[in-house]
Amino acid sequence: MNHVAGLFLLIFAAGMPVMEDLFSDPAAPIRKEMGEIDDELASLAPARLTPAVPTLGYLSGYGKSPDVSFPVDIVLRRVARLDTLMILPVAAVDEQNVCHSFQFPLRFTIELIAADGTSRMIADYSQEDYPTPGLEPQVFPCPSEFEVQSIRFTTLRLRKSPHEASKDFFMSLGEVLAFSGQWNAALNAEVRTESSSTRPVPLTWHPSFLVDGFTNYAPVELNMDRPIIRMLTRADQLTVTLDMGKQVVADELRIWPIDYSSNHSHTGSHGRGFPLKLQLEAALQADFSDAQVIYSDENFPRPNVGPLMRAVTPVKGRYLRLTARNGYKHPGDSETGIGFAELELFQQGKLLSQGITPELTNWSVTNFASQLTDGFSKTGRIRPLKNWMLQVARRAALEKRHADLSLELDSVHARQAATLRGAGIFLAALIGVFLVLFFILRYRHEKRLHRMRDDIAGDLHDEVGANISSIAGTAEILQETLPDATPKQNKLFDDIIRTARRTARQTNRLIQFLERRRMDGDLVLQMESTARQLLPDTEHQCHWHDAEVFNRLPSTIKWDLLLFFKESLHNIVKHSHATIVTVNGSASGGMLTLSVHDNGTGIPDKAETPAHLKLRARKLKGRLSVQSSPDTGTTIRLNIKIPRSSHAPSPHD
Repeated sequence: MNHVAGLFLLIFAAGMPVMEDLFSDPAAPIRKEMGEIDDELASLAPARLTPAVPTLGYLSGYGKSPDVSFPVDIVLRRVARLDTLMILPVAAVDEQNVCHSFQFPLRFTIELIAADGTSRMIADYSQEDYPTPGLEPQVFPCPSEFEVQSIRFTTLRLRKSPHEASKDFFMSLGEVLAFSGQWNAALNAEVRTESSSTRPVPLTWHPSFLVDGFTNYAPVELNMDRPIIRMLTRADQLTVTLDMGKQVVADELRIWPIDYSSNHSHTGSHGRGFPLKLQLEAALQADFSDAQVIYSDENFPRPNVGPLMRAVTPVKGRYLRLTARNGYKHPGDSETGIGFAELELFQQGKLLSQGITPELTNWSVTNFASQLTDGFSKTGRIRPLKNWMLQVARRAALEKRHADLSLELDSVHARQAATLRGAGIFLAALIGVFLVLFFILRYRHEKRLHRMRDDIAGDLHDEVGANISSIAGTAEILQETLPDATPKQNKLFDDIIRTARRTARQTNRLIQFLERRRMDGDLVLQMESTARQLLPDTEHQCHWHDAEVFNRLPSTIKWDLLLFFKESLHNIVKHSHATIVTVNGSASGGMLTLSVHDNGTGIPDKAETPAHLKLRARKLKGRLSVQSSPDTGTTIRLNIKIPRSSHAPSPHD
C-alpha cells in the first residue's frame, strides 16, 4: 500500500509542471510581435521587383579557387560625407521562375577612403561568411563625419558556380548607392578594378554598371488609376525648357520612360519612344546666349521601367534646356516618336523641377506639359530614392522575421499539443493509480476470492464508463477555466471530450462483436434496419443490385462496411438538414460500390471529409469520394474490391 501511495505522489509531482504549462500561453508574445510586424508592413509602400533591367552590374572573372583578394574601387566625383552605403545583389530567375540573389560574395570588406589616404572600415566579413542575401538592398551605415573620396570593396572569398558540373568560382554585384542625405554620391562615379578580376559583357556586365543608376527597384508607388501618358511627339527632336525662377546648380538628371509593361507583355513596349540621344544645357540668360552643356550622351542603355539616372556637370544657371533625339521605335510602329513620362532635376539630392511647367518645342499637345514635372511616372507616384530603398530593405527584414516567428509559433503549438497530451496521460495515470488503490482496498476487505473477483470485475466495468465520463467532465471544467485558451487548446479539449463520450457509447457494441468474433446474417437487411433506426423522420430509399454479393462478404468486411454506413448516415443526421436520402449498392467488374446521397445543404468549402469515413475506407482498402454543393446536396461513394471468395459461383460448378 505504501508503495502505491508513493507512486501516486511521484506521478502527481511529475504532472505539476505539465499542469502549470497548460494554464500559460507562451504563444501570446509571438502573436503580439507578428501583429506589430503586420501593422508596420501595411504602412510600407509595396515595391515592384523588376528582374529585367538594362544592365546587370559587375561580374568578376572565373577562378578555380574560392579564396581570392581583389579590390573594386569606386572613386566619387567629389568628396562627400556619407551616411549610408547600399549594395544591391544581382537578381536571377531559376528554373522554377523564382527570383533570388545571384553570386553575392561570401567574404569581403568595405572601406571608406579619404583624399589623404586614411580609411574607415564599415564592414568586415574577412573571418566569417556573409549571410546569403535576398534581393533587397544590403545596407551598411557610414560615419557621417568622415569625408570620403572613394569606396573600396575587397572580395576575399567567392561562391561556387550554380552549375553543378562547373568547378569555377565567381561573384557579382548589382548596384552601389552611396548616400549623403538624399544625394547618391556614387552615381556615374569612376570604377577601378584589376583587369584580371573582371569579365565585361556588352550591355550586361561592366564595372561602370555598378554605378549607372539601374536597379531592380524603381522608386515608384504603384497607382494604376492614372491615365496612360501616350507618345509625346512624332517629331525627330523634342526640346524641354525650364525656368527655375532662380539660379540653381543641378547635378543630377532623371528621365522616366513611358512604361507600358502593365498593358503589354512584350519587352519592346518598355521605354517606348525614349530618346537615345540627350543634351542638357544650363544658362543664366533666357535666350541661352551664355548656355553651357552640362550633359551630353548618346551611349546609354534604354531603360525599361525605372528611370535613366545621370550625374551632370554642376554649373550655375536659371534656365535649363533638355534636347532629346532619336526616340526608341516600338516593334511594329511605322513611325519613330519621342516621349517620356517624367523629367527630374536634382541638386545634392534635392528635387528642383517638380511643379515647374516646362515649355515644349515640337509638341502639339501642350496640355500635358505640366505632367512632365508633377512627380508621377506612368505607373504611380515617384518616391525619394534613399527612403524607398530603406523601405525595401526594411520590408525584407520584417518579412523574414515574420517567417521565423511563424515557425516559432508552430513549434510552440506543437509543445502545447504535447503538454495537453501530457495532461491527458497525467489524468489517466491518476485515474489508473486510483483504480489500483480502489482494487487493493476492495480486495483486502473482501475475503471470498471467487465471488469477490466477480464483484470487482463488475465494479471495474461500471467504473470504466464512469471514469470515462469523468474524463469528459473534467476536461469540460478545465476548458471553462481557460477563457483565453488558444484555438489549438480548444480543439484538443473538444477532442478529449468527444473521444471519451464516443468510447462510452461504442464499447458495448464493440464487445459484442469481439465476443462472437464474427458477424453473421444478412448485411443488406442490417443496413436497411440501420437506415430505419437512424432516419426515422427522413424519407429514404435503398436500392441494391447483386445484393447477394454484399451478403457473401467476409465477416470483418461486413462489420467495417456497416460501420462506414452508420457513420455516413450519422453525418447526414447531424449536419446535412436533408429531407431525402438515397442509398445505392451495386457490384460490377470485380468492384463493389456503396453510395449515400442526400439533398441537404452540402459540406462547407473549407470543411474536410470526415476523418472516420476516411479511416473506415482505409480499413476496407477502398477509394472514397465526396461530392458536395449547396444546390445538389452531398454524395458519399465508396468503391472496394470484391474478395475472390465473395464472387458468385460459376454456372459450371
